[in-house]
Amino acid sequence: MKTTEKQLVWKLRFFAIWQEGKETRWLKSMSARGWHLKRVVFLFYQFEKGEPRDYEYSHDFRIESKTDLEDYRALVEDTGWQYIDHMSSWQYFRIDAAKAKDASIYSDQESLKGMYQRILWLLAVSGLPLFIFILNGGLERPGFIYNVVGVMVLLILYAIIRVGLLMMKTR
Repeated sequence: MKTTEKQLVWKLRFFAIWQEGKETRWLKSMSARGWHLKRVVFLFYQFEKGEPRDYEYSHDFRIESKTDLEDYRALVEDTGWQYIDHMSSWQYFRIDAAKAKDASIYSDQESLKGMYQRILWLLAVSGLPLFIFILNGGLERPGFIYNVVGVMVLLILYAIIRVGLLMMKTR
């Protein structure tokens, strides 16, 4: 009996929240070369070697309980998409391109807008302690940590603006 060993490879890539199209195109190109997404861990993507396939990839941002996420994944799978993995609140799916009516798991503009609203909520909540720090005069003191906080605030504001602009495009 012949045993075949699965060939796995990890790739390091960074995609900003608003670059979901760029990320899904990259995943699609990897599958076209026979490397299919298996896992996602922070900035690392694990691929498994197989036959080249024409897959469409999509993902969604969900902050829900484990039971609600399982129900959500089952709902998406009922439409033909295959659940792959999740990274934090991001849920990754794929479908054979021939079966995909649209290269997205979103059924309408409102559901896409809902994803952007969930992202904006998370950005606002995560930035709140930084804003309170600044309002209490935290940046008036010199030092490295205060510069880091200032940069983080600017990055969060930039992300909020970019995601807000994407949300406006979905109208």
